[in-house]
Amino acid sequence: MPDPLSPSPSVDSLQLRISQLFALRPTLGTLGVTQTQLDEDPESVLEYYAEQLIDFFCGPDTASSNRWEQLAQILAQRLRKILRKQTDPTIRRLLQAVLTLPDSGERAPTIEAYGVRRHNDLALAIVGVDTALIYSVANGLEVFAPTLPPEVLENADRLDHDVFEGWALCALEVMLQRIDAIDLNDPPRLGPLDRQLAWVTRFRDFFQQDPEEEALHQTLPLWLKDASPEGRLAYSKWLMAMAGAHQKYCAPHLLTALPADDSAHEACFTQDMALQLRRVALEYSLQARAGVTLEGYQRLRAAVRTYATHRFVQGEQMVFRRLMDESGYLIGAQNDEAGPWLVFRPRSAQVFQQVATPPASGPVLQQPFVELFQASQAQVDGPLNALLAVNADAPWRDGIGRMRSVALLLVYPAALPGAEPVPAHPRFKRLDTYWAGARQTLSVAQQSRLADIRRPSRVGELIREGVHKGLHLFNTVLVYNKDENHFNVLSHNRISPVININVPVHRLVDSPDSPETVGPDIVANAEGVWGIRRAPRLKREVEGLSVRGRKAFDAARASLARASTLEAEAIRPGTPPVEVEEQFEHEARRLDGAATVLAQFTQRLSTADSAALLSQLRAKALQLRIKGHRLRIDLTRFSQTPTVGDVQYLLEQQAVCIRRVNGRVQETIDGTVDYLQEFEVVDVLAGYRPLWYAHFHYPLLQTPPDQPSKAHLKLAAQRRMGRVFEQAQRDAGRNTQVYRGPISTPSGRRIFLDVV
Repeated sequence: MPDPLSPSPSVDSLQLRISQLFALRPTLGTLGVTQTQLDEDPESVLEYYAEQLIDFFCGPDTASSNRWEQLAQILAQRLRKILRKQTDPTIRRLLQAVLTLPDSGERAPTIEAYGVRRHNDLALAIVGVDTALIYSVANGLEVFAPTLPPEVLENADRLDHDVFEGWALCALEVMLQRIDAIDLNDPPRLGPLDRQLAWVTRFRDFFQQDPEEEALHQTLPLWLKDASPEGRLAYSKWLMAMAGAHQKYCAPHLLTALPADDSAHEACFTQDMALQLRRVALEYSLQARAGVTLEGYQRLRAAVRTYATHRFVQGEQMVFRRLMDESGYLIGAQNDEAGPWLVFRPRSAQVFQQVATPPASGPVLQQPFVELFQASQAQVDGPLNALLAVNADAPWRDGIGRMRSVALLLVYPAALPGAEPVPAHPRFKRLDTYWAGARQTLSVAQQSRLADIRRPSRVGELIREGVHKGLHLFNTVLVYNKDENHFNVLSHNRISPVININVPVHRLVDSPDSPETVGPDIVANAEGVWGIRRAPRLKREVEGLSVRGRKAFDAARASLARASTLEAEAIRPGTPPVEVEEQFEHEARRLDGAATVLAQFTQRLSTADSAALLSQLRAKALQLRIKGHRLRIDLTRFSQTPTVGDVQYLLEQQAVCIRRVNGRVQETIDGTVDYLQEFEVVDVLAGYRPLWYAHFHYPLLQTPPDQPSKAHLKLAAQRRMGRVFEQAQRDAGRNTQVYRGPISTPSGRRIFLDVV
């Protein structure tokens, strides 16, 4: 039973297990990518990273299986647990059919499986004749009748081969889509981009929410925060082992409440001692103390696992020897192989020390933990208590739930602050999984496809050298021959311009000259034996463009459609002319930006359509600028409320000119003598007709020109209308106002007064 003093575990064990399984996924640092390479071609760098991520995902974690297959098995186990709890015969039949026959070609065609998104989680949909199921790790099983809602199947991936392999691969697909969503318009920096890649490649789509990471992260010691990914993974696994031991034995450490002379006491001591030895050695390695490295820790871990569990791990022949001076023990290889060795002195202030030359030691101990157990009985403050005293009061290590939370935190990157959300289902799939599979067997559908492209059995001459070694040459055509199956081979090399990798690619086709039906990749092993490659491939093209190029193409086409809509829309009455021009300029800049992005992502792969669209974008941007400019001029010319600024703008555009009309003319306004000087603002674009008039009023005939009593602009139609006209309108019950645009600044007056 669990320790009642410990908090209940809040971390999903599946999330922790998956995160540990994929904790050492590649980074730009581990791949040796430099900032120079990133600056030169960031798209190629991310494509290279995506390839390496696929290889890691599908590569071996153990000698018997790869990570992708293990993830598929984990998901299948979760569904089996759901099956055991079901009593409804229809639901049991659907679940049992998929679990028993995960290959779609072996099941009844009335039962189909899909990878879908449900509540923003990756889910498995099983569709029968009149019942459909959706299972997700975070939300469990949902039942629908008679079928799934249309929005669920809208972006579903039909799992034609192994259901669980395909479902597991959906997680990798989403990671690749998120990598494609990274904005490359601004030059990325290596460090921040690496952190972003760590974030987008974590397995968050199977689970509802992240753990409460920040508070825990603040309490972690610096040496653990800054540890290498390998070190963080090792500490995460140790925390899980310790949490499991605490939960099993219901105690802060394994010796609590056990009689000292009980036979179980020794077994508990052995397991606890093994865990504590691992912890101290690991902490030494992460703190770079006493020369202990992760390799040294792994050797100690192999030794304690052998003796603590009484199981020998193949290839890990690490043993204990007693030092000749009896001060401690030597831990290392069973035979006199190369080091490193760890010296363990339990009563020393420095418990471990890693050495390259082993000190003198005795024979291999058959039961070292028995000896350590007897020593601890003889002395209460023996090696166990000394080890437990190291960092025993650290608050982040209290409780099973806290241990598991930290274990997950160490291998599960927190969300980036301010990270933009990624669409739930991006448009383009990045994986070509037509022939992929974690297991080394073809599905029924794949076997049928392969049979359709098999060629006649004549083989030709065996090629003995070069990249085609092991294939056959028949009438200048490469042929793949295995188990009396013969296929045409299409061969070409792919060269990465940034990473400078030359990759030979061989694919089976129905015709090497003009292939219509394309089969799987084939690769040769170290012995030169060729076989079908069962890993998924990265899709490099979408209709002739790179994925980013296709996304840029679609975005540019949408921008062009928006620009055409804007051009066709009527101008809202009352919109200032300058704002109208700014709207068109803004849209033109959008088109220029779309053209820049499209040009950036179609440098290496382009099509006639992309080249034509690029020209259309630039031409439309120029057209919008010209139209916006003309509209501003026209709207300004036809303004019924002209200003000095309007006159100045039209003069600059050579759309108007100014003419002095005669000299000062005497007038009487409200009984006061006034002298009027008129200036005519003439529309050059419309036959030199007057647009507006500028009236300068002077109290005297000799008043200096730049000291008018008042000056204003008037519409041509209201040239002769003044206060007498306005009064007559008021007397007639009308409120007609004569427009007078003030000319109040010296610079505004100079526009007219400088006219000869």
